Amino acid sequence: MGIFNKLKSLFSSNSSEPQHQTPTTPARFNLLDLEHRLDISHRQIKLIPLDYHTFTVPKSNGHKRLITAPNPELKKLQRTIAKRLLTKLAVHPNAVGFRKNHSVVTNAKAHTNSPMIIKLDIRNFFQSTPAQRVNHYFRFLGYDADSAQLLTSITTHIDHLPQGAPTSPILSNLLNYKLDTALTTLAQNHKAIYTRYADDITFSLDTKDSEAARNLVNAAAYLLHQFGYKLNNRKKRIIRNHRQQRVTGLVVNEKVNLPRETRRLIRAIQHAHDNNKPTTHSPQQLQSLKAYHQMIITQSEFETH
Repeated sequence: MGIFNKLKSLFSSNSSEPQHQTPTTPARFNLLDLEHRLDISHRQIKLIPLDYHTFTVPKSNGHKRLITAPNPELKKLQRTIAKRLLTKLAVHPNAVGFRKNHSVVTNAKAHTNSPMIIKLDIRNFFQSTPAQRVNHYFRFLGYDADSAQLLTSITTHIDHLPQGAPTSPILSNLLNYKLDTALTTLAQNHKAIYTRYADDITFSLDTKDSEAARNLVNAAAYLLHQFGYKLNNRKKRIIRNHRQQRVTGLVVNEKVNLPRETRRLIRAIQHAHDNNKPTTHSPQQLQSLKAYHQMIITQSEFETH
């Protein structure tokens, strides 16, 4: 019970759950300020249709990912909001997805040479980030009620962050600064390292102890619940270093690298092209794979975490 008492103390200063806290920052920006920063009047903004179209894209596991994409005019406005209002704001250093100069290599490199790795997945990450939290965040930044509501209406759809809007990735990081802080503290208490790449959470520990892993997973689930999230238990993985350990698709047992089968595939495709043999991969696809492999080699040579 000791660890859960410590976790509860993180939120004891406010009787509300983190996702329901009332903004306390005095309003500094009104609709006129917002118009100036976005270079468009709020009346023009309200004329932009807030409609989306949905489609699916294949995932690496064979399942399909639902994308909710805004119409071109709305997408342009969302990009302006991301660039002018959000990109320079503080993101937790352990949230490494959707960030300039960060990549899957940044995420994987933090967990090399670990006796045990825990991989967790947040279920329906964007859909579980409600409009209420987005509104509260804009109020926290100093926007008045009207401005915050307008920004929320532009950046959310059906009461949550839409997966497909250019503002959703950065907002998902900004909104979860406190969550990342709490999970980092949890990791430190377990002598572990924590990173989050979008909805993928990784802990690496200096022990192989099963009880330590179980306690860490239970505590992480508790913290996620405080912010309105749930774990996808089907994707939970606890991997000790006698097996191949992968983080965001990269092997991290000793150093960051592509899985062996992917490297073999690249060599096989190259051999087929060099010898004019039939292959299902085009020269462009081969170059893309080789460039990705080279990126991993280059970035893994530099300290990124």
